[in-house]
Order: sequence, then C-alpha cells, then structure tokens
Amino acid sequence: MDSVSQDELKSIYSDDYYEKYQSRYIEVSPKQREIWMRRLRVIEGMTDDRTGSERCLLDIGCGTGVFLTIAQSSGWNVSGIEISTQASALAAKAVGANRISQDIFALEETGSFDVITMWAIIEHLGDPLSYLEKAHSLLKPGGTLALATMSTDAWNRKLFGTKWRYFTPPEHLIFFNRENLLCALEKTGFHSMVVAVYFNELAFWHSISLSFLHGQSLPMRIARKALVAPVRVMSNLFQAGDIIEVFAKRV
Repeated sequence: MDSVSQDELKSIYSDDYYEKYQSRYIEVSPKQREIWMRRLRVIEGMTDDRTGSERCLLDIGCGTGVFLTIAQSSGWNVSGIEISTQASALAAKAVGANRISQDIFALEETGSFDVITMWAIIEHLGDPLSYLEKAHSLLKPGGTLALATMSTDAWNRKLFGTKWRYFTPPEHLIFFNRENLLCALEKTGFHSMVVAVYFNELAFWHSISLSFLHGQSLPMRIARKALVAPVRVMSNLFQAGDIIEVFAKRV
C-alpha cells in the first residue's frame, strides 16, 4: 500500500469528521475515561518514580486532549500531536496551546520523553513504521511506548467478517494482530513488551447494527450482558479480543 500523505490525512480528519463523530471524540464516555485511567496506571507502574515536570508524556493522535488532561492531572508534563485542525484547537484549549503540535515529524526533541502513547491511532496511518521510528527517537533511553489498536486475531473479526466494526475505510488503513504488531515494534527498536487483549462489547453490537441497545434500561442491559457473555468469555480465555494493548520499552 502506498503511504498516505499528511495532507491526505488532514482531508480525512476535517471539521466535518469530528462533527460527525462528536459522541466518540468530543463527548467522551465515562467508560472511555476509565480505560484511559487504567492505562495510565499501567504506564506509571512501568516508569521511574519521577515527579512534576520531570515526567514527560507525548500523546500521538491526542484528539481533543482528553487523555492528556487525565495525565496532566496526575502530574505529567504533557504534549500532544493531532493532525486535525479542529481537534488540535480543542486539545490546545484543554492543556495549553504550546503543548499541541500538528506534525510529529517537525518535532526535534530527540530523547526528551519518558512516555509516548498512541491510542487507537496506528491503524489510521499509511506508514506506521515511520511513526514508530519517530517515537523511538523522541523517547529517552528506557522510555515507554504504549499503544492500542484493534486485533485481526479477534473472534469478532472472524465471526462478522467484513461487517466487523473496525473495517471502516478510509479511517482504518492498516490492521495488526499480535504477531505482526510485535514484529513492527521490534523492528523499530522496542523490547520488553507487555501485551493485553480485551473484548469490546460496544464493537460487538455495532457489528450487528444493534449499538442502540448499549446504555438502555437496567433490564435491557442485563439481557445484553447475558447474550454477549459467551463471546466475551471465550474471547478473553483465548486472548482473542478486539483490542490489543502493548506497553514496550525503547532499547
């Protein structure tokens, strides 16, 4: 596949895109905040015991800056990269204009960050290896790269085929499973990788066009949980969930 240019990415993630998916990127759900807080706790468990401005975190694909505000409130000195003009403006408003950039390849702070995060961004990139290489150069030796993306090893992907929630061009350009994701990370200089895989219930309902069942009355939620329980249990048992998280160290 040919690499997708920065201008092409900007055209995809225009103001219209964020208006269309406002509930996903601007009005972030409590569940998503909970996920980001859990991920931050994992990161903090892997990093040195540093305080204040010494703990530097860069979020690539920071969107409107919600994860950055969570990290900032926990004492991290945060920066973000966001190619969308609308989203980057909102992120700048949330954490400070001097902390947000739109082009990662313009950054020259080699070896400056303790942690770099890439939450649900690598699948949007036409040339993910170049971003991983850049992240490696920006991290301090021994720094942590944390990322999450969908996994094609997922049972839901095999169950739903082309109706799988994450087959959404032109947003999602590249797909990974555990094997090729770890291979990409090793190739770009990362090691000591901690991997977690989990089932995404909302993606399951989206795949069968029943996402409206999510977040309804208590009886409906109980019925929904019962219906999806076998898929969740088996996915978790065999590490075949939709989302793969990796926490890796820079060599």
